[in-house]
Amino acid sequence: MLIRTVAILAALAVVMSDERAPLDKDTKQAVMLYNNFGEKIYRVLSLKEGNIFMSPVSVSAVVGMIHLGARGQTAKEIEDVLEMSRYGLSKTTLSEAVRKLIVSLTPTVKDFDLHFANGVFVTEGLSVNRRYRDDLQKYYTAGLYSTPLKEAPEEAVTDLNNWVKDQTNGRIPVLLERPLPPTLPIVVLNAVYFQGKWKHPFPKDKTKKDKFHGFNKMNDVDLMYQEGYFHHVENKYYQAVELPYMSEDIVMVVVLPKSTKDLYRLEQGLSYSQIRDELGSVIKQKVHLTLPRFSLSLAYDLRGPLQDVGLNSVFSPNFANLTGIASRPVLALNTIYHKALVDVNEKGTEALATTSGITQHSSLTSPEVAEFRADRPFIFLIEEVNSNAVLFVGRVSDL
Repeated sequence: MLIRTVAILAALAVVMSDERAPLDKDTKQAVMLYNNFGEKIYRVLSLKEGNIFMSPVSVSAVVGMIHLGARGQTAKEIEDVLEMSRYGLSKTTLSEAVRKLIVSLTPTVKDFDLHFANGVFVTEGLSVNRRYRDDLQKYYTAGLYSTPLKEAPEEAVTDLNNWVKDQTNGRIPVLLERPLPPTLPIVVLNAVYFQGKWKHPFPKDKTKKDKFHGFNKMNDVDLMYQEGYFHHVENKYYQAVELPYMSEDIVMVVVLPKSTKDLYRLEQGLSYSQIRDELGSVIKQKVHLTLPRFSLSLAYDLRGPLQDVGLNSVFSPNFANLTGIASRPVLALNTIYHKALVDVNEKGTEALATTSGITQHSSLTSPEVAEFRADRPFIFLIEEVNSNAVLFVGRVSDL
C-alpha cells in the first residue's frame, strides 16, 4: 500500500506583529535547514521554463511529518537529504524546534493573518501507532482524522477538500477533482494561510499598462509604481529590493537579474541568506519602484524533484520503512503534491501554499536614487524577519 502525501499552500502575504522573543539555537538551525531544503527543491524546479511558486516551509513540514514515522534506512535517507547533521539536529531536536517555530510564527496581534494547519487522514480501520499520533499533535499540532479512503473514496475526497477549504479560508475550494486510488491508506496535508497589506501601498492611479518582456512572450500588463525609501542593493548581476508589509515583521524581497543568463546563474546558486545579508548591510535609499501586478496558481507533483535531491527509498514499497506510522500494512510514500497561489496587487499580497561567486560586495553602494523596474523575469521571496524563515519563493518569467 502507498501513502499519498498532499502539501497545500494558500496564503496571503502579510502584515505583522509585535516584538517577539528571540529564537533558541536549535530553532534557528531548523530555519536554516528548512531554507536550505527549499533552495534544493527550487533549483530542481527552476531547470524547467515557466513561472514558479512554492513554500519551503510547507514542503519541509510534510517531509518532517513523514520523518516522524520513518525508521531505519528510510529515516537516515531523509536525515541526509535535510542535512540534519550539518545543522546539529536529531529527530527529537528538529521536531522540538519545529514546534517552537510554529509558535513563533503564530500572530499575536490582529494586524496580519498567518495560519499553519497540518492534518493526517487515515482510512477507516487503519491502526496508527499511538507514538506517531502523539508526536504529530505535540510537534506539528496536526490533527489525525479517519475517512473512508478505501470503502467510500468519493466521500473521502469530500472530507479532504472540505478540510483544505476550511484551512485556506475558502481560497482553495477543491484540491482533488476525483477520488484517490483505494490502495492509499494515508493522506498527509499541510496548509498555510497568510494575509497582509503593504506598509507602503502602491497608488492605484500610478498603475499603467506597459510591456512585460517574458521568456517566451511580451505582453501588456499592469505595472504598479511608487517612489519611496527601501533597502536596495545592486551589482553587475542583479538588483534586489525589500518591500515591507504593515508591521515590517514580514517582507517581500524582489531579485531582478540583469539578464536571462544571470537569472539561471542566480537560481542555481540561490542563497536566501546571502541576499538577506546584502540587504541588511545597507541603509534605506530612495527607489523609483516598478512592479507588475500578478497572480500565479501552480501545482507540483514533487516526487521527481524529491528523488532528484536524494529521497528515493521512501517511495519504494520494497524499501520504505515507515513502521513508525503503522506496523501493518507495509507503507510507502506515493508523492508529495504541492499547490500554491499568490496574488500581488497595489494593496498587498495574497499567497495561497543567489549565487555563489557572483556577489560583488564592493558594488553594494547604490546611487542616491535607484531605478528598479521589474518589467522582465524576476525572483521573489516572502520572509518572516524574526526567524528568517522563507515562507514562499517564486519566479515570474511570463505574464
